[in-house]
Amino acid sequence: MNQETEKFENWAIVEVMGHTKVAGLAKTVSFGNTVMLRVDIPETAKQPAHTKMYGMSSIFSISPVTEDVARSHAEAWNLQPILAYEVQRAYQKKFDEAVERAVERKTNPQLQSSYRDEYEDGPF
Repeated sequence: MNQETEKFENWAIVEVMGHTKVAGLAKTVSFGNTVMLRVDIPETAKQPAHTKMYGMSSIFSISPVTEDVARSHAEAWNLQPILAYEVQRAYQKKFDEAVERAVERKTNPQLQSSYRDEYEDGPF
């Protein structure tokens, strides 16, 4: 069964799972064998322009609005994009701390033995 759906492209306020709201230019796009909603969130004074993709089953509501309304909501909500280097930086910090602790244990025999005593039977 081949169902054709009408493409959507309009400025909108999109509510996702009833918890998150985004405002921008929303349009349906094909992704693999499914249709997703792409929301291009405009640049504001506090955030760069960025894009979010949502599966249709996660959309709670779509409210078509004018471009001015969408832009003003985007400015007010200040939804920041997730930047890959920020995620990497957080993991790098945890890794560096773990390496520091390992080096400390290796170079300080007192720490090494207390660590073994503490985790001799495992951490749980």
